[in-house]
Amino acid sequence: MAFPPRRAQGLDLSPRSLTRERIITAALAIVDRDGVDRLTMRALGAELGVDPMAAYNHIPNKAALLDGVVEAVWADLELPETDALDEAETLAALGSAMRDTLRRHPNAVPLVGSRPNRGNAGLQVADRAMAALTGAGVSASDAIAFVNAASSFVIGHTMCEVAQSPATDTQLIASIRDAIDARDHPTLARAFGDVDDDAFSDDRAFDLGLRSMIAGMLN
Repeated sequence: MAFPPRRAQGLDLSPRSLTRERIITAALAIVDRDGVDRLTMRALGAELGVDPMAAYNHIPNKAALLDGVVEAVWADLELPETDALDEAETLAALGSAMRDTLRRHPNAVPLVGSRPNRGNAGLQVADRAMAALTGAGVSASDAIAFVNAASSFVIGHTMCEVAQSPATDTQLIASIRDAIDARDHPTLARAFGDVDDDAFSDDRAFDLGLRSMIAGMLN
């Protein structure tokens, strides 16, 4: 249903002033700044300087708006140059590029993890990953399963990263150390006594986890 243009409070309420791209860009700006919960049609209208109802001429409903935000997040992804890389390094580079993109939009990460990715940029990542896997002899079925699993790892790992500040990480490590009783957890107690906090580095954990998945699939 198209809403007739109206003018009030000095706002340009004409649907002609809007495009889907402008609406989605504004929606992502709200999410980046204020979080997903603050993305309402009223907030979107204020961000764009238009009547909130005008957006419905380009976005049919809230679900489509959220899908558009996910698409916009992945559109921010810079595809790495992988022509000179082998299959394993290509997959690692693609995973790292996904993580870098999500870290630029921390408030949107839970949304990305709960909605499908149909945008061109995100599909290009999947396409390159599939090419690397099938080029290495992995079946199409296993390649799709791996891409799904690796994407879940990247999103889940990044979600944990953005949920905690470095100070919170330090406190968490200290609390785990304090909770370990050598009588009940002898292996953990020995391990914690032999490692420093670098063992808990997000970068190290991400790289180890992703490369282990890749090695398991290609070897």
